[in-house]
Amino acid sequence: MESKLQNSILIWAGNSSLDPTILPGNPYNMKKEKDEILESNFDKLLLKTLNEVHYWQKLSGVVTIQNNITKLLEKKDHLRQLWENVMMVVWEYNVIINSISDNDWPLFAEHIQELDSAIRPGLERLNWLSNIESGFLPNAREKCWQLFKRVKDF
Repeated sequence: MESKLQNSILIWAGNSSLDPTILPGNPYNMKKEKDEILESNFDKLLLKTLNEVHYWQKLSGVVTIQNNITKLLEKKDHLRQLWENVMMVVWEYNVIINSISDNDWPLFAEHIQELDSAIRPGLERLNWLSNIESGFLPNAREKCWQLFKRVKDF
């Protein structure tokens, strides 16, 4: 069983996308064209690996964790915090979009365009390797909150 487990981890850990020096350069968010909602663009293999490594560590002595995974673990808290904040922006934006009725859409179109401008860096320029202190996420969350209050009060 030990060798089967070790082989499974080696196959998984051997994936080059788990190399922390080449972490995904994908944008924070990805806007879906069809229904105008946002979704997270976080590397799913990376997320799965970060969750699984916790259990691999409990098997110390049985499982040897490769260097690229160990280096990735050093960034785990940073990536978790970044992912959670991005998910909050995605969720808040989608709540706003889904809260506006078709009849009210023309009234809020300009506000949505302003919000889109505020989150554009996360759609186009910023990626998972960007500096978390860039101010983008707090600014995007504040803009979402302001527009949400307007929509709710309307």
